[in-house]
Amino acid sequence: MKQFYFLSLLLIFCLGLQSQITDFPYTEGFEESVFPPDGWIGYPLVEGDREFERVTVGEWPDCLPHDGSTAMAQYNSFNAQAGDGAVLISPALALTDDNVLRFWFFRSEDPSNNRRDRIEVYYNVTPDLEGAILLDSINRAINFYPVVPFEDWYQYSFEFSSPQSTYIIFKAVSAYGWKMFLDDVVVETNSIDVNPPEVIALEGTQVYAHQQMNLTLRVRDQSSMPETLDGEALIDGNTLDVLMTKTSGTQGDFIYEGTLAGQPDHTEGEIRFWLTDNIGNATWSDSYPLHWDWVQPMLEEGFEGEDFPPENWEVTGKPLTWLTWDDYGVVYYTDSDAVEYVVTPPEGERQAAVEWDFTGNAQDEWMISPIVAITQEAVLTFKTFVRLNSYDYDDYFVKITTDGYSWTTLWSAADYPAGVSSYDEDISLNLDGYVGEDIRIAWQASNQMGTNLWYSWFVDDVKIRASDTLVGIQEKIVTLDCQAYPNPFQQLVHLNFYLEQSSRVMLSVFDHQGKCILNKESYFTKGNQSVALDGSTWMPGFYTYRMSSKDGCFTGKLVRR
Repeated sequence: MKQFYFLSLLLIFCLGLQSQITDFPYTEGFEESVFPPDGWIGYPLVEGDREFERVTVGEWPDCLPHDGSTAMAQYNSFNAQAGDGAVLISPALALTDDNVLRFWFFRSEDPSNNRRDRIEVYYNVTPDLEGAILLDSINRAINFYPVVPFEDWYQYSFEFSSPQSTYIIFKAVSAYGWKMFLDDVVVETNSIDVNPPEVIALEGTQVYAHQQMNLTLRVRDQSSMPETLDGEALIDGNTLDVLMTKTSGTQGDFIYEGTLAGQPDHTEGEIRFWLTDNIGNATWSDSYPLHWDWVQPMLEEGFEGEDFPPENWEVTGKPLTWLTWDDYGVVYYTDSDAVEYVVTPPEGERQAAVEWDFTGNAQDEWMISPIVAITQEAVLTFKTFVRLNSYDYDDYFVKITTDGYSWTTLWSAADYPAGVSSYDEDISLNLDGYVGEDIRIAWQASNQMGTNLWYSWFVDDVKIRASDTLVGIQEKIVTLDCQAYPNPFQQLVHLNFYLEQSSRVMLSVFDHQGKCILNKESYFTKGNQSVALDGSTWMPGFYTYRMSSKDGCFTGKLVRR
């Protein structure tokens, strides 16, 4: 170790003898703004290199703190040289001969070049690496030891004996790959698990009518878990047994999957699970709602998948520009008039967009849907953020073809008064004249002068539905409209809405795991209304809100920075 650190480490060691941790379990989630946390120390292995640091949002790869918390520890191997490293050392811990260390580490995949960036985990009776005992080395990339199936947070657990004052040491080693993230460190002086498993998330509980429901259950436990769990669903007064089969998980979180048969339109039910681990801890979970609603569209695309363009979609355009159609999350967009916008996907976390080429390359960019068979009267709907009636000669068209060569314009942004359509409402286009035809839909962005675009175009939530299905949805669902501003927000967000009649309004907000974090009910009179939400204590990330009244219900998305 560098002599540069000797005196400071000696001082910290001496202080640690007087201030060692004696209350367990000891936890550290790096939530406080001071970093390293109280009692911790961190430094690079070579003076001047990168150290561990605290972050609230990660990039390269994209990562939010574990379990929706505020912050996490990061080592920036993405900007470090191969072979560089740093350590993060816990306070002195008064341990026993039966200890367990648990922590969460983000395993990621670099699609261009996975490298062996890694975290090495040690314990020692002094706050340094000399004489430290290695517990294990964990690679950042999912295809290296220990191999895991997909990018996610994983918990790692180590039992060890050290009946004396002990330090836990995390050593980051860069291979010049992506960044590494560490969170929620826990040290206990008893390795016996006495708690039953708990549900972390349940996905797939809302599908279209008559569609099989594919459930994905994420369960957390410190012990190993069985290959199957039993579920109990209650649907229309009938109790159904549901078998959930373990598909992955060896560290902390276990994934189980199961199915429920399709049900008629507007069927509701609930499901709960008997949660048990392999040492006998067991309990019933909470009950979770199930919904089968509406008829499946002929085409549905929200651009949420890993690949773009989506399967069977095409993107074509001018050869010189690199700004063609692509998918994005939240976009901080400045147009050619130097006007700034924050463009948030109205549904999900992604949206399709073609950005204007500020380097001046010509653009004529097409995003083309798969072939869709129109078997009955139908309607195309989509949401859009676009410059209307551009005075810089930008053209934004939606076109249709039945032969793949000749295209007919269905919609043009030039047909509207000048302004910006900020995902204000669904665009609805009638396709009744194409019954019996196989069609493709294209979103085309170009400039009449043959130059670059001067504004960007965003599209989301594309659907082709039977006309009678759409009427039912409009009558029952989209009668209450709500706009959130600002969105994304940092502290306060205002929900602005209009009521056709005086009514009690129920508002619920859910975090990214589907947990309800706010429920409130108030009475409002007819007309324009507004609700202010204080989200200053919410964790950064994505939230869903649902508002219901006599007019109907509305579901939207919030993003806290």
